[in-house]
Amino acid sequence: MSLLNVTVCNNGICFLSKGQHEKCDVFPKDPVIRMGSDIEIMFRGSHHSLCTNVTSYSPSKITWTLNNKKIDEKFYAVINSTIPAVSIRNFILQTGRVMCHMDVDGKDIILGATTIKAFFPPVKPTNISCVTILEESFTCYWNSGHKTQLPTNYTVFREGKIVKDTCTSESSPCIFPSDLWSNQKISVRAENAVGVAHSDIVELNSVETVKLRPPEHVHVTPYLNRLIVKWERPMDTEYFNVTCEVLYRYQRQGTWIELVESIKMGDVNEEGVADIKVEQLCARYNVSVRCRFQEALWGDWSQSTPVFSSLDVNDIKFHFWRKIFTPDEKGQRRVLLMWKGVPSSCTVIDGYRITIMNLKNNSCPMKSCTMLLKTSSSRLNVTLGTEEYKITIAAYKNISTFSEDSITVPAAGEDCPSLKEVNTVANDNQITVNWTAPSRPAVRYVIDWSAGNDYIRWHFSETTQFALKGEPQKLYRIAVTPLYENCTGQETMLLAYSKEGAPGDIPLVEVSDVRESSACISWIPVPQDKCCGFVRNYTVFYAPDKGTAMDVTVNSSVHEVCLDRLQYSTVYTVSVMARSNGGQSLNNSTTFRTSSNGRSFSRVLIGGLGLILFVVIGTLCFFMVNKYVMKVPSPQFSTLVPWPEQLYQKDKNVSKLLIPECSENISHSLVIFPISFDLDIDGISSTSGEDDCAKLPGSLTKQSDSSTELRITTPPPADLLGVHRSPIATAERVNAGEVPHDQGSGDQTSIGPCCKSFVGKKECLSKERSPEKDGERQPFLQSQGNVPQAYVTMDLFD
Repeated sequence: MSLLNVTVCNNGICFLSKGQHEKCDVFPKDPVIRMGSDIEIMFRGSHHSLCTNVTSYSPSKITWTLNNKKIDEKFYAVINSTIPAVSIRNFILQTGRVMCHMDVDGKDIILGATTIKAFFPPVKPTNISCVTILEESFTCYWNSGHKTQLPTNYTVFREGKIVKDTCTSESSPCIFPSDLWSNQKISVRAENAVGVAHSDIVELNSVETVKLRPPEHVHVTPYLNRLIVKWERPMDTEYFNVTCEVLYRYQRQGTWIELVESIKMGDVNEEGVADIKVEQLCARYNVSVRCRFQEALWGDWSQSTPVFSSLDVNDIKFHFWRKIFTPDEKGQRRVLLMWKGVPSSCTVIDGYRITIMNLKNNSCPMKSCTMLLKTSSSRLNVTLGTEEYKITIAAYKNISTFSEDSITVPAAGEDCPSLKEVNTVANDNQITVNWTAPSRPAVRYVIDWSAGNDYIRWHFSETTQFALKGEPQKLYRIAVTPLYENCTGQETMLLAYSKEGAPGDIPLVEVSDVRESSACISWIPVPQDKCCGFVRNYTVFYAPDKGTAMDVTVNSSVHEVCLDRLQYSTVYTVSVMARSNGGQSLNNSTTFRTSSNGRSFSRVLIGGLGLILFVVIGTLCFFMVNKYVMKVPSPQFSTLVPWPEQLYQKDKNVSKLLIPECSENISHSLVIFPISFDLDIDGISSTSGEDDCAKLPGSLTKQSDSSTELRITTPPPADLLGVHRSPIATAERVNAGEVPHDQGSGDQTSIGPCCKSFVGKKECLSKERSPEKDGERQPFLQSQGNVPQAYVTMDLFD
């Protein structure tokens, strides 16, 4: 047989082997060890293996790694100078990868690898117990402890006087054949791949391990105020004393009550019987029975049997109440009647009879005074007027009534006093209502509450405190009403949360009255049905496009804020936040722009334009008056009759009379009368001017040097004296050829009454003359087209 030369290459390194090749590897291969134990890993290959035929191979060149980390060389060893090995102490990893390396010409060559897994050994079994089912089985139970992540096998050892056997299982329990006639020694062994654990030995009395089957055919019969329970004796217990328990459960105010009655059956009774006193009448009861053999284990409960307890109709006690709502526009009041009486499941009555009477006139508010309701009813809505009513409720069976009760609905506005001090405290989803007892003694109190449109609940209390469980972030309306000896007090209403949350969103935010430096922000308050907490305050946030944000906080009763000191012609962003004890909510922001020019600017502009317009109109009126309104000249400047200068200087009253605007402390009137008269200019002489001028109407006559008398010959107008007269006055005729004396002597002062100015021109008063005399008076007359005008008359009133 010839040898074959085989060349094998591994990672670029070729090994030359002559003849039959053998495998090189790491041992043990993928071991499972106990957690925390030590292990030794070896690299093994024969003299004819590929790896050992390498020229550079040497056991001292072997290195080891654990999960790609080099193991300290102090744990390396060489067994028999040919087998390299490594020791790993206290291995506590669940999984570890160990690899064997060798350096060949500067290159790292992996010669082999193995995976180590570590597990815990099984836990010592504890709490061993066994149960005997007569004529059926002997079952043992134990506690296997925590999981080891390895399959574990359990072996149960049973040793008695007659029987000695074992039972195997992968978990608890393990079942043996039944053996009731001897005591038993029980032990359990647990074993997995990394260890074994043994339990303690437990000695059991076989009789004490017996567990009876649940009783069958349990019957419950309701009687007046009691229940009779019967059941059959458990199988295979004819010769033994048996004790049984009767469990009955019923519900009271939402809580289940459990009671147990113990019954001994003896060794001859064929049937068990129990007489149970009823704790709650006409209530649903669930009854179960279990039994045990002497001092053995209790058997399982029988299937629950439901039954309703009986009710003595004379024991019915009503709790009757009413809730009065706000009257409508017609004065009609909705009244909710509520009562707690016989449970709807009880069949001892046929229903309820309700009677309503108007105490003012003993009449019925409806078609019939009496209404019949089913036993399933517990409330009724009725509509009543403003008078006082009495409402009676009673249970009835056929034609008989039982347990009658009544309440009074007072006339509108005639309730007795309400409670003054009522408050609520919320804590741990519970609302506690406290109130102070009134000065007038109260028999008891009624508390009713509801959340939103939920069912109204109510309760009678004889104390001044009541607690109710509430749902978080739900608004409760709580009313407390005192019941006095002869009347019912007015209810006191409160709102409360068992636990507050953030308020709801603000429905609407509006911006109004926007000016150049101010604006008003208003909003609709958060509705109560959208709230999850009481709104404590509102905060208005506002900020310009490029500027610092500002805010204003107001209490919950304020729903409008006017902002001032704003920048003109600027865009502002505004939002409103509602805050409660449980959080806050912020509405979507809105924007507005302040005005460029506000009302103050408009007022200044309009005022300035008005002032300018007033000055223009005043100036125009001034020129129009000067142009078209005639003036009354001063008589001293007359050219027709001279006015003595000394008269003007001495008698100041004359000037004041002739010039009204210069008069002081004198009430006067100036009247111009259109008069026509003849004036004989030709007869005026230069010497007799004083006498002739005196003949003119309304002329002034000089009496003496020391005094001057003003004589008005023309009578005053009739309307000034209160008499109806013609406004035209007559004038005395002036003698022709007469000229005033002063004029002839060269005096420059002329007498004013003989001359006036008319439309800016001076002319003398004259009468139309005959044509033949016009030429003689040409120097003294106006043109022929001008007609003589009015004369001035002044009325003086002190």
